[in-house]
Amino acid sequence: MRKHINYNIFYSIIISFVTLMVLSSSNSLIVFADSDDSAAMAQAPDGVPVGQYFSILDPMKPASADENYPFMHNSAKISSDNSDIVVLAQGTKRDTDVKDGMYGAVWSEMNKDNYIDISKKQTISTWLYFGSGNIADPTINGEGISLVLHNDNRKNSSNQSRALGAGYQALGSLGYDQSTVPYIYRLYGLTKTYKSAKLPSPDGVAKTAIQNSIALDFDTQRNDTDSGSSLNSPINLFQTSPDYNFSGTATGVTDYTLNGFDTVDTSDPFGRNISKDYPGYNDLIAQRPLGQYSLRQGNSGGYGYGMISTTYPGNPLTYQLGLLSSKNGDYSYFSSGKKAMAAVQAYAKAASLVDGSYSNNKPIYWHHVTFVWDPARDANGVPTKDGMPVTGGTPASINYKFNDKMPDGSTNTSASSYYSEVDDSIPVDPTQFNLTGGNTKVYWGLTGANSDNDSVYSKMAIFESIPALATATVSSRIVDHSLNDQIITDDKDTTTVPNSIVFNDDKLTFNYNLKFDPDSSHQNWNDIVSKIDLPNADINFTQPGTITYHTNAGQSDDKTETIPLDWQTEDKDQLQHKLAHSLGTFVDATNNPNQYTSADINFDGTAVNKTDTLITVDPKSSVFTGSNAIESTSSPKFYIDNTSGNNQQLQLEVSNDLAFQNINYQVTNPLIHRATPFTLNVTSLKSPWILQASTNGMYLNGTGSKFNGDLIYKKNATDNPLTLSNTPQEIDSDSNSYDDVTTSQLAKNWTDETGLLLKPTAANNQAGKYTGTVTWEVINGPSNTNKD
Repeated sequence: MRKHINYNIFYSIIISFVTLMVLSSSNSLIVFADSDDSAAMAQAPDGVPVGQYFSILDPMKPASADENYPFMHNSAKISSDNSDIVVLAQGTKRDTDVKDGMYGAVWSEMNKDNYIDISKKQTISTWLYFGSGNIADPTINGEGISLVLHNDNRKNSSNQSRALGAGYQALGSLGYDQSTVPYIYRLYGLTKTYKSAKLPSPDGVAKTAIQNSIALDFDTQRNDTDSGSSLNSPINLFQTSPDYNFSGTATGVTDYTLNGFDTVDTSDPFGRNISKDYPGYNDLIAQRPLGQYSLRQGNSGGYGYGMISTTYPGNPLTYQLGLLSSKNGDYSYFSSGKKAMAAVQAYAKAASLVDGSYSNNKPIYWHHVTFVWDPARDANGVPTKDGMPVTGGTPASINYKFNDKMPDGSTNTSASSYYSEVDDSIPVDPTQFNLTGGNTKVYWGLTGANSDNDSVYSKMAIFESIPALATATVSSRIVDHSLNDQIITDDKDTTTVPNSIVFNDDKLTFNYNLKFDPDSSHQNWNDIVSKIDLPNADINFTQPGTITYHTNAGQSDDKTETIPLDWQTEDKDQLQHKLAHSLGTFVDATNNPNQYTSADINFDGTAVNKTDTLITVDPKSSVFTGSNAIESTSSPKFYIDNTSGNNQQLQLEVSNDLAFQNINYQVTNPLIHRATPFTLNVTSLKSPWILQASTNGMYLNGTGSKFNGDLIYKKNATDNPLTLSNTPQEIDSDSNSYDDVTTSQLAKNWTDETGLLLKPTAANNQAGKYTGTVTWEVINGPSNTNKD
């Protein structure tokens, strides 16, 4: 058996004498055509009306701020033409009275039961919009959004929050980096001389942030002192009026940086010198060692695509002065101390916070985020009553999934680096909320901030579910009754059908499970309308569907409802049906008299494949829209064989693209590391295999100039590198013949020192973008007698 697969690999080397540029590729998912937010507004996913559950108030000035403190205007608003869209920071069309950039916040209304109870598992489901990005100017997407939980005491008499941090790189949540540069202006000589910069203290920055808070930051612009392209010339933003005297000179002060929070301390790139008093330090390190960037000052990734990380905005340990590796541009004013103010970030991960596109080049503007607060638990796994950690228990954590859904509600299975899912579980320290008296409730909301680019995109959000309303989970699976009720899901670990292949005439059930979440809800999930796409082109559905409602009491209280298959009179591929009952635990004699908490929607059918080839059945989306929450899923991807039985199989899965880190003209690094995730999987059944790869190298786009370097492969950090050429070479192999379908995830454990890497062979390369192609080939290899 032999299978030959070609994949385009994008080796993104942007070489520049002055700036670092955003990565791109020939089949890139980044969209540059839209100059404003109108297209994103038009394509906005459905959301639930949330206006009455959030407050938008101008902030209360921090007690430590002086009279010139600039961040005193909350620019957030609920879109007047669409009550579902929250605009955190408006883009090109700006408020004329705001001179210090656009930044804003929406905060939960405690009086409307909109809060996070840190002693319970809480879920928030939202869509975020950041903008399209720009290959030449990353500031067009700056600066980003923060999802913040806080107990800041700045509030009005109605218990509505008036907390807000600084704008620009602070994202509306972090503190004000009020670095200053004194200057002398000689009026008659028309010259201006700047003196050595003065830096704020970490404590001073922290006092201007949102107090008693934990933030999950979606940072769309890398703000560091070493990337000239990140500078917004802020030296002109807050300049004080010169104080002239009779000698023909004037003095003044300029608030300067607001651009250094992502600067990595060159003397401590792994964060080993960060104070062990940092919140949750031991839990962070226990889960991810320092060498894996669990905790560090600044971050070194993203390059304009973005980063996701956690911070403690109101804690002074979040801010520290770090050494500069260089003093680009106006940062030369800091040359005496060679330092800048940076922010300590936990579990920073690169993410594409830019527009994407479907395979048909239709743009994707919105990114789905599922945010889960998992409370601290005791040694028995029970959440603690006050939400605080205890000895022998497990810490509280923030769990997020970014890009987990496509805009139609289907599960995101994209292998593209530019719209792939990013997720993490981050231990956090709830003592930072400074809650007292057994109180477990904190405010939550979103903050957003823009750069000062005249064409910057808005930062917007749409909510699908919030704790003040209802939250549920929806999942789907396929049960193959002809294969002893084995199942297919989107999760490879739970799928039991070999290689997700069913056979012609197999009897299948498509199951959709809806489950109410009592911990994250204050209302029943009401008025649920199901919109289900079924793959009826490949499955023969002849029986009506059924909805079986369940209570927590057991099967004796179950109730079944029928869904007619009326494709002939409605949409051919889509069934729309309003559920007869709400789901929830709250008393509702009319809509949910029996307090049903879950429901199973089932459709039975027969697989059909009359062709001579294997049929691929792509996922079909299903959306369940209630008056107070929206949940969605999709049927799993699977295949229909035209025969019966269990044949030999060999399958190769490789990412469509790969980007490497940007480099400067005079590259001195021995290796250039990957900047994006990569998938390299071989799935086999009764088939030993050999994996080979070849490449003709990388060339400057539009020219015949070849990059001075080689693509290499290192299976282990201590191995000698294998240099890839136009002759296929063995990358890996497995001589076993497995009786069960087995997948080898070859790239899963790659590090900065293993896997595919670039090795420069000369220091100088012509500036530009280099691309190339790798040919991957998996073939039947020699076997042994082992069967694992």
